[in-house]
This record gives sequence, structure tokens and C-alpha cells, in this order.
Amino acid sequence: MSQNTHTLHLLFKEPIALRCCQLVLQYQQAGDAPEAARWAEKLGGADPEKLWSADWFNHSMEVTGGCLQVQFDSSSSEGIPLSMLEELFAHGLQAAVAEVFYDQVGEIERMHFDQGMWVARKTLLERYPALKALAEAETPEQDPAEDTESAGAEEEDRQRPRKPVHIAALRAEQDERERQGQEAAQAMLNLFKDMRESGVPPVQGLMGVFLLRAGFKGLVHAALFTVVTALLFKGLWLWIGLGVVLAVVLPLYYMQQERKSLFS
Repeated sequence: MSQNTHTLHLLFKEPIALRCCQLVLQYQQAGDAPEAARWAEKLGGADPEKLWSADWFNHSMEVTGGCLQVQFDSSSSEGIPLSMLEELFAHGLQAAVAEVFYDQVGEIERMHFDQGMWVARKTLLERYPALKALAEAETPEQDPAEDTESAGAEEEDRQRPRKPVHIAALRAEQDERERQGQEAAQAMLNLFKDMRESGVPPVQGLMGVFLLRAGFKGLVHAALFTVVTALLFKGLWLWIGLGVVLAVVLPLYYMQQERKSLFS
């Protein structure tokens, strides 16, 4: 079973905040909710439920170079733990480097944060010398943010922001993607349920969905053709007549093409 491996390097404003965070996470990992809540209160009233997920496993923790390093594994669907980081930035976290290794595709995602903002790697390292040792361990293949040539520059644009982005905005986008994914999965489950109740084989039902979508696309194109030509050219009834013909022909054509792609 594939899983994602997370590594967080957390730099706090005060040593006491680092220690409190460490204790909160340790007690959360151990399932000791009362102690986790007690130390979360000392951290400034942080929500311990936002700082750890019961679904994370294989966790470890240590303080190195003035930073709290947290490692854990998660399901293959989880990315950067933005909710956790957002809560920590509200309670004493100064800067962070968050890394996820996606086992399914063998790729690494790394994000750098400063005072609750997603920033470029170079920006973070220039401001916090304590994180330079971490940068030395990063290979060009893992983080091409400093490569400004051709493909390297393109990868840099993909992995780092052109300007600082607040972590709350990133978390909101992540939540929206998760919501849309859950809605799509639920819609598919409902579709299969309706097929089962009506006695329609799932494969046949899905083919029907694809064909209907292709037919709808043909109707849309026919309508657009009619509207555009009627507005731009003379001969209103001619274009309306052609539009009606296309409203019949295009759906059939697109449905035929879709059928060929399904059986090819």
C-alpha cells in the first residue's frame, strides 16, 4: 500500500513555544487528549485537533539546529498539512519548511513559509541562517528553485510563488479541492446506486453518460453557431435553419465519435 512521507522543519519565535508544541504533538501521538489540551493552552490556546491527525502514523520527532523536526506517514491522498501549519503560525511559529514525498509517483513537494506566508526558498534561507543546513541537504532534483535555465526555470515557477501567498488562502484552496473531490466521488456512488436499483449494468450506464455528454456538447456548439452567424451575417432564417440541422447532426456526430473512442 502506497503512502506519503512528511517532514516538517519548524522554527519558533521562542524556545518555550517550541517545547510546548513538541509536548502537544507527543501527547497527541500517544492519544493523551487531556495532556495535549493542557500544553496547547500553554502554547497560547492552540487547537490540538488541528495540530495532529489520528490517521498519521510512523511518526518521529526531534529538536535539531534550533528547529523542531517532525516526521510522519499519511495516506497517499494527503499533501502539505496546511491546517496544522496555519494553526502553528497563529501560536508562535516563525518559519517552516514542509516536505512531502509522494510514494506513488516518486516525487517530492517542498514549500517554504515565513510568518504565515508561502515564500520562495531563497527568501526564507536569506532571512533564517538556522535553516541553511537544511538547504545543503536539498538536491537540485528535489528542489530546482535555484535553477533558472530552461526546464529548471519552468519547474521553479511551478514549485514556488511569484509573490508571497498567505497560508490561509492556500488552505482554503486545498479545502475546496477536497470538497469538490468528495462531491464527485459521492455523485459517482449515487450514479452506481441508481444504476443498480434500475437494473442497468454499470458499464452500460457509464457509456450512456459519456454519450449524453457528447450529445449535449453538439447541441451547445449548434446553438453557438446559430447565435454568432445570426448576429454577424444577414439572412436570419437561413442561419436558424442551418442551426436546426446542426442541432440534429452535431450531437449524432459527437456521439458517434465518443462511441468509437470507447470501443477503440
